[in-house]
Amino acid sequence: MTVTSLLEPFPYESADFHRCWHLYLSPKFRIDNRFGDFVLHRRSFLHNMLALKELRLSGWNNAWNQDLTAERIKDFRLLRDDWPWDYLRLQWSGLRDGVQAWDMLREPGYRPAVLPGDVEYAADLTGGMDAYMASIPYGGRRDFQKKFKKARALSPELVYLTDDSSGDSSGSSSMVDDFFGSYFHYHIPYWDEKAGYSYFNDPHERRFIVEWSRCLQASGQLELCALRLGDGIASLSMNIRIGPVIYWLLPINTGLHNEYFPGLISLYLQLQRAADMGVKLFNMGSGGYMYKRLSSNRQLRTYELVMPNPRSLRGRLYCHWLVRRLVRLRRETAVQD
Repeated sequence: MTVTSLLEPFPYESADFHRCWHLYLSPKFRIDNRFGDFVLHRRSFLHNMLALKELRLSGWNNAWNQDLTAERIKDFRLLRDDWPWDYLRLQWSGLRDGVQAWDMLREPGYRPAVLPGDVEYAADLTGGMDAYMASIPYGGRRDFQKKFKKARALSPELVYLTDDSSGDSSGSSSMVDDFFGSYFHYHIPYWDEKAGYSYFNDPHERRFIVEWSRCLQASGQLELCALRLGDGIASLSMNIRIGPVIYWLLPINTGLHNEYFPGLISLYLQLQRAADMGVKLFNMGSGGYMYKRLSSNRQLRTYELVMPNPRSLRGRLYCHWLVRRLVRLRRETAVQD
């Protein structure tokens, strides 16, 4: 698969994404300045006794990755001397190296550090479903086959929500509202119990994802699907479909028939459908859960850029500490893998 086939567009680079983020999520943060897609975020440490001014691309906390394009470098050059920033930080995907221009930052006094980031797990479907199944680890194949065989007793069916009979899988605006009404009902208690907190407890996050989904629906890029097992819904998923790529953003189980592993059944059926539709890459995102490891036949590199403002002593000291910490964490993760 060529890199260029996956370059444009990108879910987190659209005007709609940035507009929704600024409208619904930026009020959560201490944003001092905004110029283009850059924002100056005042980040607090040590119980608010210390604050550093972090230069970011808007939407950093909701985007899997972002692009540091030549156009954005031009914006950075315009603002860098006017804003009192301490350090710059962002992450991008190795699949999109061709559009990155971070090396243009290497000017007198500027020393960007580029480090390996989190791994994203993906299913490369270029050879179809049979080729994909043959390429994943034996444990993954056995898991799929064993659990899908068991679930046949409940007639698993993947339903793509529509507002008419045209086959348009994006759904209407009311369908988006109805879907997320159910989705939040299941997501919030599940992650409250599992991790201690669901970020959808925050009304800003709920409004953002609903409004952005409406924009994706209007452009035909949204997929909302439900796994039916027996006479009920056992799993829900929000995906983004752009050209040859599907981004698997928000899956959640409802708690129905958990003994049949509905999340894995839903993933298997979605992969099967994606392969039939000619999708080339099904991106499951980061997070080294075992099911992702066993279901992926491709690991996507990501990178993290950290760069201090040479005029900021606090920024230089913090970046030195941050780089050392990130390197240590990556090494520990590599050892665990």
